[in-house]
Amino acid sequence: EEQISGNKISAFEHYLKIGGNKGYSPNNWFDEDFYRSFYEDVEFLIKDRFYLCGLEHYIKIGRFEERLPFKKTFDILNYKFNYAVKPSGLQRYKDLENKISEISCDYVHLDKPRLNFVVPTMDKNIMFGGYISLLEFIKRILEIGINIRVLVHDDSHMNEKYFCYNIKDKIDINKYKDQIEFQNIIKEPVIEIGDKDRLFAYSAYSALIAHKIAKYTEEEKFIYLIQEDERVFYSNNSFRAMIDYIYNLPMVAVFNTYDLMEYFKRNKLGSFWQEGSKAFYFEPVITQIVPLLLKLKEQPKRAKRLLFYARPEFHAERNLFELGLSGLKEAIKKGYFSNNWIFDGIGAAKDYKIEISNGKYLNIKSKMELDEYKKALLDYDIGLFLMYAPHHGLVGFEMASAGMIVVVNKFDYRDESYFAEKSKNFVVADLHPYSIAEKLKLAVEMSENYSARVQNAYKPKVKSWDEVFTNEFITDVLKEIRFISNLVAMSKGTFKD
Repeated sequence: EEQISGNKISAFEHYLKIGGNKGYSPNNWFDEDFYRSFYEDVEFLIKDRFYLCGLEHYIKIGRFEERLPFKKTFDILNYKFNYAVKPSGLQRYKDLENKISEISCDYVHLDKPRLNFVVPTMDKNIMFGGYISLLEFIKRILEIGINIRVLVHDDSHMNEKYFCYNIKDKIDINKYKDQIEFQNIIKEPVIEIGDKDRLFAYSAYSALIAHKIAKYTEEEKFIYLIQEDERVFYSNNSFRAMIDYIYNLPMVAVFNTYDLMEYFKRNKLGSFWQEGSKAFYFEPVITQIVPLLLKLKEQPKRAKRLLFYARPEFHAERNLFELGLSGLKEAIKKGYFSNNWIFDGIGAAKDYKIEISNGKYLNIKSKMELDEYKKALLDYDIGLFLMYAPHHGLVGFEMASAGMIVVVNKFDYRDESYFAEKSKNFVVADLHPYSIAEKLKLAVEMSENYSARVQNAYKPKVKSWDEVFTNEFITDVLKEIRFISNLVAMSKGTFKD
């Protein structure tokens, strides 16, 4: 005040000539010291005399660039780490409420028992290995003569006609039309249920719905087809916590692979590992592509090929796309691949072309039909398949069965000895790009031995779904939920008492 009154200048003039340079703030909505320290470029511009102070820069430019005029914690975090402060929990709260909401059921009398399959969707565009197991199970149930109903709970677009369109390649709709019912419980939320109804759940949140519906029947237990520790699909959030709860519901667990069942037991997930509990497992059919030595020996006449199970989408994070691409880039930079190598990817939702390094590109192809896929595998020398989840996945084994040298990663029980027992065509890497690169180098060397690739090709033990879902297996599982279709089934000679 003395400087202002003595020099007879206004407060604003004082700020422009003196106060701004000293870091004083002109008002309560602009912090000169913060602005100049937070925005380094502004400080340089002031030192070079382009601006008298931070306020001048803010008024002329900064406010149009949406710069922060003063310290505000949320705005700073939003500016620096936009994703970290988004209130995503508000939307997730609504999503969780939808998943755990009550189910409306009306009681009806049933003359025959019915098995209800509770599924998120039946869209074949996302029918990977897990959905194939489900469809094969449904097919066997229909062949036995059991009535079924499919209850879709997470796909508002799915209707009965589109459902039939999606399964027609696996199941003869016309043959079983009198045995199949369909209901989208988003569109038709009231479910008619009878004492003889039983429930079969495809996923964790399907299991939660099945549990609620089962309360209206004579049997509280339901069948749960467990094909992964589904917690891997979530970070440590409410949805993951709910899955821990779901694993402890009264159920009959049917695990996709013995390895997955043992993983649940070792980690004491749910009640499956407890004495007296009942659980089943099956080994899925792994597509076998028999390599031909003559075809492999012809490969030096053309480009060598690497196939990467490349899935950059959010739903497939467990396949470690970023880590695999980084490892491949490192191997190319180090010169482990000669110029005649071509790099392709499969498994993505759409086609991509990505530059890796040194003018090399990764050409990612979208999902193939089975026959096209089987034929394509025989054209590759090396496979790269990463899986950061308890279930081992199928594609890596299918690559190895086609005579590829397959680079895979360690995970829990899956170490060098585990893969060595399966096939010598596997090369096991640590979860680091440098390790993946070094194992790719080894794979390049091993790929030159064509006779060894054929000899060591992975040979699946199970060759058809008839070997998997046998009458005995189906009978044992259904007995655990007191499914009383024995009279119908035994009359057809399919069930054992």
